[in-house]
Amino acid sequence: MTVDLRAVAEASGVSISTVSRALSGSPRVSPTTRQRVEKIAASLGYRPNVVARGLRTRQSNLIGLVIPNLVSFTFVQLFSDLQRGFREHGYEIVLSVTNSDPEQELASFQTLRGHQVDGVVVIGSYEVSTEYLRTTGLPAVHLFRPPERPAGDCITIDDVESTRSSIRLLAEKGHRRIAFINGRDPETMDGYRVALAEAGIPFDDELVHVGGYNTDTGIAGVDKVLALDDPPTAVYFGCYETWLSGIPRLQELGRTVGDDVSIVCRDDAPMLRWWRPSITVTDVEVGRIAGLAISRLLDAISVRTAGGRTESGRYQVSAKLIERDSVVELSAS
Repeated sequence: MTVDLRAVAEASGVSISTVSRALSGSPRVSPTTRQRVEKIAASLGYRPNVVARGLRTRQSNLIGLVIPNLVSFTFVQLFSDLQRGFREHGYEIVLSVTNSDPEQELASFQTLRGHQVDGVVVIGSYEVSTEYLRTTGLPAVHLFRPPERPAGDCITIDDVESTRSSIRLLAEKGHRRIAFINGRDPETMDGYRVALAEAGIPFDDELVHVGGYNTDTGIAGVDKVLALDDPPTAVYFGCYETWLSGIPRLQELGRTVGDDVSIVCRDDAPMLRWWRPSITVTDVEVGRIAGLAISRLLDAISVRTAGGRTESGRYQVSAKLIERDSVVELSAS
C-alpha cells in the first residue's frame, strides 16, 4: 500500500502541511520536528510523489541526454560523468540514442518535452530539431559539434589545434604521406591542412577520406588509402568510430601498426592503451566537458524558472596529445 503524507502526519502527530514542509527542508519547521518526521517517514517507507511535486514546482528534476550512439567510449564516459554530476544536484538523466538520424533526434526532443524534462544535453543536433528546441524554449546545451543556430550554449573541443598537434608529431617523425580519415568536420580538416602547410607537405586529396561518424567510414577510408600506388606511412583517425574499425582493417590488410604504418587517434579509450603497440592519441577530457555542461544547463534552467532568457555562448575545451608507441620515426632515406 502506498504511504502518503496523511499517513506520515497521523503517525507523527502533526498536520499534513507540517509534514510537507519538514520533508522539503522548510526553515519554518524546527530541526527537532523535521528530524522526527523524517525518521517516521523513512520507517513507514514513504516516497515523495514526483509527478505531483513537478506539477507544483513546474520542474520534473529530469534531464534529457540525446546522443548519436553508444559505440563511442567517449559518449559512454560522458553519460556516466553527466549522470553522476546531475545526481549531485538532485536530477536524473533520461537517455535517448538517435543513431545519427534527424527524424529520430526530433522525435527524441518531442518525447522528452512530453515527459517535462527541465533541460537537455545534446551532441550536435540537426537544424530541424534545433529549431524545435529554440521554438519551445527548452533549456539546452550542445556538445562537440555545434549547430549553425544553436538553441543554447555550445561546448566544443579545439578541433583545429588537437588535429594540428597530431599531424605535426607525424611530420616531425619524418612522415610526409599522412592519411586523414574522419567524419564530416570542417574544423578538424582545417587542422589537418594547417599542419601540412606548416610542415611544407602538399595537400593530397587522395589521402583524405571523409564520411559519416560510423565504423563504415573507418573501413572504407583504410581500403581507399592502402589501395594507392604510393600508400601513406601514417594515418590520423579523427574520431572513435573510424579508428574502432580502421585499425583492425589495417591489420586485416597485412599492415603492422608501428612497423608498417604509424597511427594517431582522437578520443582515447582503454583498448588503445592496451593495444600492442599502444596507440598515440589526442585525449578529449570528458570530465571537464561534463562538468561545464552541468554548470551551463543548470544556470539556463534557473534563469528560465525565474522567467528570464539567456544568450547562447560558446566554450572550448582543449585536447591533450598523449604519445605512446604507435608512431615511429622514418629514416632520412
